[in-house]
Amino acid sequence: MRVAVLIPAHDEAAILEANAKRVWEWGKAAYGDGFTLVLSENGSHDSTAWVAKLLEKLLPGTIALGTNVAGKGGAIKRAAAAVEADVYLFMDADLSADLVSAERLIRAVAEGADCAIGSRRASDSEVGRPLVRKAVTRAYAAVANALLGLGVRDPQCGCKAFSVRVRNDALPTIRDDGFFFDTELLARLRQSQARIDEIGIRWTERPGAAGPSKVRLFSTGFHFLKKAAALRKELG
Repeated sequence: MRVAVLIPAHDEAAILEANAKRVWEWGKAAYGDGFTLVLSENGSHDSTAWVAKLLEKLLPGTIALGTNVAGKGGAIKRAAAAVEADVYLFMDADLSADLVSAERLIRAVAEGADCAIGSRRASDSEVGRPLVRKAVTRAYAAVANALLGLGVRDPQCGCKAFSVRVRNDALPTIRDDGFFFDTELLARLRQSQARIDEIGIRWTERPGAAGPSKVRLFSTGFHFLKKAAALRKELG
C-alpha cells in the first residue's frame, strides 16, 4: 500500500526538522518503500523552505514543495497533486495528533472509507488543549453541522486521511485555500454521499501551538461561519 503523509508548513522552521524526521521514521517502519512524506511550505517568513529542502535531501522518499502564498488548504492540495498514493493523510507540523491515531485513519481508508477524520470529541479520544479553544471549536462544529449537514463532531481537526478518489475528484472542487478547507472538504464529500469515518484521536496541543489570541480566535470563527453560510447557499 502506498501512503503519502502531507504536512503543510508555515513558519515552522523551529520544529520542522525534528518532527519531520519523527514522521519519516514512523512511516518507513509502517509502510516501507510505499511511504512518501510531502512537506508543503507555504508563504513562510522564516527558514521553513530551506529546512524542507534540506530534509528532501536527507530523508529518502521526501518531497519538498514551496510557494510564496500562505494557506493550509492550498498547501494540502499541492502536496496531494505531487505524489501518487493509495491513501493520503494530512496532519499539522506540530504533531499534536498522535502517530498511532494517524495510522488508524489510514487503515480506515484502506478498508473502504473515502475519508477518515480524527475526532477530538469522540468518546475514546484523549485530548489536552485549552478550554477556550475547546469551547469555540465545539460551538463552530454545532453551527457548521446545522448549516451544512456534515454529520461529524470535529470538522476542523487537523488530522484527516482520504482516498485517491477524493484526491482526484473532490480536492479540485475545493475553493478555499485557507483553514476553512477542512469544512469545505467534508461538505462536498457529504454532498457526493462519500463515506466519512470519524475516529477518536489522541491529541496534545503543543506549547506555542495554542494559536491566535482569543480576539482573533473568535473573529476567525465568525469568518468561518460566513464562509459556511455561503457554501450552504452554493450547495443548496
